[in-house]
Amino acid sequence: MGHIRLGALPKTRQWARIFDLLREPVPDPARLADAVSCAAERQMHLLKGDEGLNYCFWVLLRIAAAARAPDFDARLTQLGIDCSSVSSALDFVRRVSDAVQPGLERRRGNAVFSRFAELSLRRALSQSITDASQTLFGTSMAEIHAACHRCSSRDGFGKIARRFFTEFTRRTVRFVIDKEISNHVGSQGSFASSSDIGCFYQALDTYCEEASLIVEDFSGGWFSKHNWETNDIIPEDSASSFTAYALEKFMMELREDRK
Repeated sequence: MGHIRLGALPKTRQWARIFDLLREPVPDPARLADAVSCAAERQMHLLKGDEGLNYCFWVLLRIAAAARAPDFDARLTQLGIDCSSVSSALDFVRRVSDAVQPGLERRRGNAVFSRFAELSLRRALSQSITDASQTLFGTSMAEIHAACHRCSSRDGFGKIARRFFTEFTRRTVRFVIDKEISNHVGSQGSFASSSDIGCFYQALDTYCEEASLIVEDFSGGWFSKHNWETNDIIPEDSASSFTAYALEKFMMELREDRK
């Protein structure tokens, strides 16, 4: 199921072409793109098995699984998420973030990337709830439950998992690029204006979103299979194998685009 590449995925801009947005003076944009993609791939490889990343993704899938049950609030309480008197989706996402912090502190993940994972969890949840309720404000717990329940289907979980990994890879690749560009660009700079910088990072964000499509279908199938096998209580160690594979999928995209 997860070992089959889906063929040529539609992209508005290939990885190397993103670097064409860099203005002169700059070393060879193709060489810079290759250097950055290699650095990003090395970083993704190091993050396989990262406990912070695995934990945040596990919390996401447990929230989706909990939404399949009528006692949604009680299931969330078991995860340490206090849902009493929740007044909005923004409040709910904040409480999830608060509940995640102690768990992250107990795990030996990289602090920077654990933070990226936590922010990715928040963004994936907030985007999905907003899609369903059209607002982050004044949303009832019943509406939040309904929105999370939509994420518990095969297609729904595929979409929220893609959002999580889009945000995580976006932040990770930006982190690498911010460090790597400085190793290749001289003091004269590579951008004519702040607008050029914005265009560069906008193209990068689009690339990460399009590349993460390869995770979506696999996510939904994996979630459905493991929920059935575990009676909707997927253990945390199962998330580790999934996140490692999702990162490998993204690395595969970088390798393909370097050819």
